[in-house]
Amino acid sequence: MKFKIIFALASVLLIASVLRFFFLDQLPPGLNTDEASQGYDAYSLLLTGKDQWGKSFPIFLRSFGSYQSPLYTYLTIIPTFFWDISIFSTRFISALSGVSIVFLTFLIIRKIEDRANIEISLISSLMVAISPWAIFFSRNATEANLALAIFLGAVYLLLLSLKNINFLPLSFLLLGISTYAYHAQRVITLIFIAFCFFAFRRYFFKKQILFVVSVAIFLVIQIPQFLLINTPGANRRLEQVNYFKQAKGSVVDKSIFIVRKFSAQYSAYLSPNNLFFNPDPQGVRSIPQMSVFYSFMIIPFLFGIKEILKRWIDPLVKILLFAGLISLVPSAFTGEPFYTMRVLPYLWVISLVIGFGGYSILNLLRQKVVKVLALVLLLGFSIPCFYINYFIFLKYERADYYEYPFVEVAKESERLKDEQFVVDTGREPQLYILFAFYKKYDPKKFQEENGLQNIADYYYQTELSKKHTVGNVELKPIDWKDASTEKILVGDEVAISDPQVKDHNLMLLKEFKDLEGEMAVRAFKSSF
Repeated sequence: MKFKIIFALASVLLIASVLRFFFLDQLPPGLNTDEASQGYDAYSLLLTGKDQWGKSFPIFLRSFGSYQSPLYTYLTIIPTFFWDISIFSTRFISALSGVSIVFLTFLIIRKIEDRANIEISLISSLMVAISPWAIFFSRNATEANLALAIFLGAVYLLLLSLKNINFLPLSFLLLGISTYAYHAQRVITLIFIAFCFFAFRRYFFKKQILFVVSVAIFLVIQIPQFLLINTPGANRRLEQVNYFKQAKGSVVDKSIFIVRKFSAQYSAYLSPNNLFFNPDPQGVRSIPQMSVFYSFMIIPFLFGIKEILKRWIDPLVKILLFAGLISLVPSAFTGEPFYTMRVLPYLWVISLVIGFGGYSILNLLRQKVVKVLALVLLLGFSIPCFYINYFIFLKYERADYYEYPFVEVAKESERLKDEQFVVDTGREPQLYILFAFYKKYDPKKFQEENGLQNIADYYYQTELSKKHTVGNVELKPIDWKDASTEKILVGDEVAISDPQVKDHNLMLLKEFKDLEGEMAVRAFKSSF
């Protein structure tokens, strides 16, 4: 029996690993600028001990002025050490987190007080392994994916601590670390700890010393963030995405507006249309023609609700459902509708409900052969469906979000090292990071050429300069004075229009096309 369980779990983990690591360096095609920033900061920290702006091991990474949580970048130093700066090394931690989430799902559901917990654990972990959201975010350098893996590790240790209190400090240690993985996780973790204290207060009161030690561990880990609590670095992301400034009028009017907005945003995540039929509104967070779950999963989801209600008395079920519900709170305070990346714990819980429903449906099938056939049909439908939409369609329909043409421009600038390039960034000042990444530009030189003038103000620098230098490439809005010098000008048809080409007597050197073969940007040189 144990061999069968190990074999089944190994099969699920193999499926999860293949779906997350297969062609990881090629799909999605290229990197988006946030991923490139993660990768280059890891490269810079590895070689210099400083991020791209010259700050030694910051608590929040300045990046483009939005100040990212640092843990993903720090962990990416490890694969960067082994595989150099690359797309694979940048995405490795997220893909590994994705496989870990599948394994932790099995371990957590095994703790349910149910004789069928092995079957439910295997089916639930399989649902997580093949769910579109779980694969998609594992194949991008996604901080939230890492945060979810650490959070689930903490939840598992918490469950163990209910029988052996010695695991509680380790659980709170991971909870503390998780707050450095993703901004939204800071809110989720605090609410989760408060809930656990309330739900298990009688048990924890009997183990006061270890409980106090556990809380102390968590609080000590928060000190670096607490010391920066009044800086833009700690609050910039919330300021960028919240809708509080939209509230007008009296205190009552503002309160009513916020309550209504919160309710609308929260309920959007409960919509079956958003979960099973409609893709995420932003292409960079979605797969063409696919929602976060396969449409057919709504059937086991409905069965799963019934199964969950039958087990409502189980403390684990309450913990998991509460974790899912509170994970919606940070997103409900932001103005972007159905922002899937911020609610990965919620999507994970929905996957569990689907897993319970899958078990319920299979339980209706008496013969083992029929059950196996049903699982084969499930995989035979879902994996090819995902493959077609992700591995074939995505690179064409989502290529714009990964700035593929600039990979070729960076390569061209390396081939023509003696030439000076000017790349237009009038509408996308973040493009500089792609050149630093793909050119594997010396971080020390980058810091000297583009670093902050005053590192003491690091956590107050929220504005991103529109001008950067990466070796022989200047990245800035096109200045037509450059047309009279020996420089290669690169831009799209908006930045360098045909009339401007004629007026400034420019000579076309090369066109850089997207994956559909359409011209994306062009390189010109003065013909004077």
